[in-house]
Amino acid sequence: MIVNDNISKPAQLAVCLIAMGLLGAVPTMAATNFVAPDGTGDGSNWANASSLTNALASATAGDQLWIKEGTYTNDTQFSITKTLSLYGGFDGTETDLGSRALTAESIIDGTGGVRCISITAGDIMMDHMVISNGFATSGGGINASGHTSLEVVDCRIDSCAQNGSGAGQGGGVRAIGGTLTLTRSTFVNNTGGPLSWYGRGFGLYANGATVQMTDCVFTNNIYTGGTNPSRGSRGGGFYVHGGTLTATNCIFAG
Repeated sequence: MIVNDNISKPAQLAVCLIAMGLLGAVPTMAATNFVAPDGTGDGSNWANASSLTNALASATAGDQLWIKEGTYTNDTQFSITKTLSLYGGFDGTETDLGSRALTAESIIDGTGGVRCISITAGDIMMDHMVISNGFATSGGGINASGHTSLEVVDCRIDSCAQNGSGAGQGGGVRAIGGTLTLTRSTFVNNTGGPLSWYGRGFGLYANGATVQMTDCVFTNNIYTGGTNPSRGSRGGGFYVHGGTLTATNCIFAG
């Protein structure tokens, strides 16, 4: 390699290291993917908003998804397999997070037949989202396993259900391992299906996770009985097995 003597020594060293492949690639900036209920575009802006399914598949780890107000349904669960941040509450005109309208809701709706979201990897953040009417053996609203962390901020987990035969877990959210951080979020009206007579945590179930709750509300997460109601369920609001739990300024009601 020829090195120009007019270049400073540190710069010469950097050039040599780059040429030898020792500095690695320059990190790329996180991209914003625009999502709308009727989106069919490439997600590059609001006019070309993508569907939620396509955005989750095509986004690069570390990207943000800006999710326009409205209801998002799917024949199967929406799958998150990489580090992503999901922001809801947009009206479809904003150019920065700080200008979100937050006057309507971005709702992921399981329609009472499928799980809303499955998370299997990465660090996931969800902000101003509604997870509603999910239904699955465990984790009717959100099932997180294999991930590193899940952060839920200003969200509502509403009317989701577990229906495991005997021992379902987490009507609203099921988190296995990792870190679960809940901030100003509400778990309401989550329950168990007719088979979930030995269920655990109808609002939230966590196993081996580090759970932190701040300013959250758990209300009316109950099981009214099914084929074997006398067998006993545990943890209407939440059930934490192993790991740790810290709850600050939270409300737990019947």
